[in-house]
Amino acid sequence: VPPQAAAFGEAFRAALAQGLPPAKVADEVLAAILGDRFYILTHGDSEARIRSHFERILHDAAMAAH
Repeated sequence: VPPQAAAFGEAFRAALAQGLPPAKVADEVLAAILGDRFYILTHGDSEARIRSHFERILHDAAMAAH
């Protein structure tokens, strides 16, 4: 197994171990459906990670446009 794949697998298993109870996830999913929301952010730090990710995407796109 390539080192990157192994690292991803370890991180994924760690995230699953700290996962939310299925009933809480179901409540969040139902609320999102009823609220017509596409994205479901179940963890408090999700917004910051997503914002950082998309800022990098936008930065790369801006650099490529020049």
